[in-house]
Amino acid sequence: MRSRRERGILILILALSVGLIMLGVFIMGQYEYSVLTSYAKQQDSYVKLVLDQINLQADRSDDEIIENILASLGNGDTSYWAFSKEQTILYIKNVTETYQYKGITMESYFSSNTASEFLDSLRLNQVTHAIVNMGDNQYVASGVIFKYDGNQYKICLLTDQTVILSDNAFLSAKILMYIFWIALIIIALLMSVFLLIERVLRRREIEEEEASIQDLNLKLEKAESEVQYYRYYSPENNVYTDKMLPLLIDSLRSKGAKQLSMLTVEFPEERLTDDFLHNTADRFGKRVLRFKESDKKASLLFVNVEQAEAKEQLERLLPPEVKITDSRDMMAAMKEEETGTDTKSDEVGAAETEEKPATDAE
Repeated sequence: MRSRRERGILILILALSVGLIMLGVFIMGQYEYSVLTSYAKQQDSYVKLVLDQINLQADRSDDEIIENILASLGNGDTSYWAFSKEQTILYIKNVTETYQYKGITMESYFSSNTASEFLDSLRLNQVTHAIVNMGDNQYVASGVIFKYDGNQYKICLLTDQTVILSDNAFLSAKILMYIFWIALIIIALLMSVFLLIERVLRRREIEEEEASIQDLNLKLEKAESEVQYYRYYSPENNVYTDKMLPLLIDSLRSKGAKQLSMLTVEFPEERLTDDFLHNTADRFGKRVLRFKESDKKASLLFVNVEQAEAKEQLERLLPPEVKITDSRDMMAAMKEEETGTDTKSDEVGAAETEEKPATDAE
């Protein structure tokens, strides 16, 4: 699930980068178009100025208009004039080009779709402009239709857009925009990658914290279990009833206890019994298990202590008037019980053996 989410973030970063690149290309295209449009408006003014110069003097011949006005304006491959009367071309670029296209209509020369649309958009005494394709090049074209001495003429000025876009000021601004946009894309990518890395590191930290918390919880549960076990089964903290005696004896035997000695003490008051059990816990600790048989009677089970030594230790702790009863040696009693059980089992087995032949004899 998490790997799928990270994959989705990477795809989103790539999509964002592609989107920024496409947006940058679009913005640069719009910037170039705005520069060309601005230049086209200036070029329209220039064409209008030439038109006014033609109209200043009447009764000029076509050759006079070409030689005195259009040819003197300067023509070349990157910027040139086109001049036609009715549908016939009178002048294109220079004398050589004019001779080559002599007798050709303006529509035949402006044969591309954009050029034809530009010609169709020309208006009488109103200069218009457009960006047209001429062969492999694109031009900013400005033109107008005008009437002179009863004839209809078309005059157009075409400038190669590479000349406009190669201007130093424009190139400087364009380079700065590219640098800015590339820097913006790089910053966006770096921020996205940084956020992704931070997310991965944060996820690892969370996983480590969860593992640490889980480990601490396990240790806490273990500690609580040990505390609970100590609380329930520690001799210093518990006073047992006589019902727990067989279970405790089995537990002590399983842990390797070799000698169990038990003494019983009787008191005239219950308060003295409680004080005695409390004091023996502080005095003997884990070496003695304490039992309260009744309100005035308590017993102590000594582990790995002989009966006589246990009684001697207890007498030092109690006043002489307190009665101490010697209980039987617990380990010996258990051994006797086990021996008695084994003997009884043997007798039962022997009796069954004797009965079996008698049955067969019958």
